[in-house]
Amino acid sequence: MFGKLRAARENMRRAFAAQFDEYQGRLVYRKMMRGQPIAVTEAERAAFIAEFEKFIPRYFWIFCGSLTALIVIAVAIDESGLLPMPDWVPMMSIMVTLPLAIIAHRRAMTMPAKALAMRAPMGAERSDSEFAEASLRALPWASFIPTLFMGTVILGVMGYAFFANRVIFVEEPIWTSMATIFGAYLFFASLLSLYRKWKAEQTGPRKSGTDILN
Repeated sequence: MFGKLRAARENMRRAFAAQFDEYQGRLVYRKMMRGQPIAVTEAERAAFIAEFEKFIPRYFWIFCGSLTALIVIAVAIDESGLLPMPDWVPMMSIMVTLPLAIIAHRRAMTMPAKALAMRAPMGAERSDSEFAEASLRALPWASFIPTLFMGTVILGVMGYAFFANRVIFVEEPIWTSMATIFGAYLFFASLLSLYRKWKAEQTGPRKSGTDILN
């Protein structure tokens, strides 16, 4: 569990740092990796990243704490009999907390944009293709492992079932077809993304804001 939390924290930090890149030989900040390039100094970048690192633990504690509190309150009210609730009401706490967590995360991610709002940009926003390549360069190679592994497992299970006992494909053609298509999508989409990332790293700029984290 703690290993997953550390990985999630590292991924959040890398996603934030990836907004800093090179443009025309200068270090720049691009809002959410797409916005107009705004020149920054190394000291400013380090300060922004340090401030975001302070936000990460607060983000997890606030999200988990508020979600737990809402569920406990809903269950307590239901158990007390003051206001009987359907069983699905506690689960609605997730629907309430998740949008708030997304808003808080985006505000933290775009913190430099507010601080640099008065600074003139150096160029235009990235195009869709440029943004896609920059996003692939920022993603760690390990981020593709879960989907590739899941697709491989699904295709392996369905292949084994097809050759070992085809009855299930006759009795449940819709579900078996959907599972096979889904597994194939995960597998080939992961391979395509890996190839695109390799190609982007071969042809695109290699130095970025994530370098200070490596």
